[in-house]
Amino acid sequence: MSFEKLELLNASEIIPEAVCWLWRDWLASGKLHILAGSPGTGKTSLALSFASILSTGGVWPNGEYSKKMKAIIWSGEDSAEDTLVPRLLACGADLKNIEFVGEIYTSNNKRRSFDPASDMPLLRNAINNNSNIGMIIIDSIVSAVGNDTHKNGEVRRGLQPLVDIANEFGCAIVGINHLSKGTLGKDPVERINGSIAFGALARVVFIAIKTNQLQSHEPPQRLIVRAKNNLGPDRGGFYYTIREKILPDYPEISSTYTEWGEYVDDEARDLISRAENSFTDNLGELASAKEFLKNILKNGPVASVEVFQRGRANGYSDSTIRRAQKSLGIKSLRQNGFSSEGRWIWALEG
Repeated sequence: MSFEKLELLNASEIIPEAVCWLWRDWLASGKLHILAGSPGTGKTSLALSFASILSTGGVWPNGEYSKKMKAIIWSGEDSAEDTLVPRLLACGADLKNIEFVGEIYTSNNKRRSFDPASDMPLLRNAINNNSNIGMIIIDSIVSAVGNDTHKNGEVRRGLQPLVDIANEFGCAIVGINHLSKGTLGKDPVERINGSIAFGALARVVFIAIKTNQLQSHEPPQRLIVRAKNNLGPDRGGFYYTIREKILPDYPEISSTYTEWGEYVDDEARDLISRAENSFTDNLGELASAKEFLKNILKNGPVASVEVFQRGRANGYSDSTIRRAQKSLGIKSLRQNGFSSEGRWIWALEG
């Protein structure tokens, strides 16, 4: 007969310890983090930027130097060969300090894919053979939950092995997730897809969002916000832009990387609300301008000068009219060729 006994620990015998930070007040060693956002916000690129900075002992967005450590990446969505490694190279990562979770070799010499919902013990054993692991990225974190991701109990049981790995090896776990549709205006943590347990169990939660702060020739600017932090400040964020470049050693390959911008200090909910409202307003303005152009061009070509004049009279900036033109594929043609009497006109296709 087995015998079990519960141990009670007296608080006076516990030695207090400070939180160990990879990036002070943002990424904590030994803790679970959730990075959530809508499609197109560059969540994976953000996580790879974290790993790249860690792999080189680089500089975090606030100017703080990182420790030089290894990162482990599991992705159920992107290929390492044509997506993740090119992005890491574009970020300037030291690939010697990046490990990918590969396939599992079975006892009968067959191979199968790694399943985060059931194979965490194998990952734990593999980490035993690696030293200096600072971060593990799981994309997406819902894959670690084998059952219903909308039930608190199932999510907590599914994520507990990850929490245990983080605690045992002192590494930061970064789990990528989506935002639920139709949650605009709600508390940021409550917007994470699935059970509230995803946000509740994580010690730090980041939300990535789009903004409308862009020029017509620039890629969209985005914002990562610290929506929850049980270990430090739970406000503020950094602007970032996803850019593209040709890889120096692989001129036939182009890939994206994260370019970090300025820090903004405000409550997470206010930052998200302002950014999302401005983005929505921007989209609404563009949609309205498109309808305006279709209406004035429906009966035939109109001189571009007149288009801009009528646009201004209706409250549209020239840049908005240009964006609407590009979105609709409106042609700009020279009437009467290039004679001195010629003029530029706009015409709808077809």
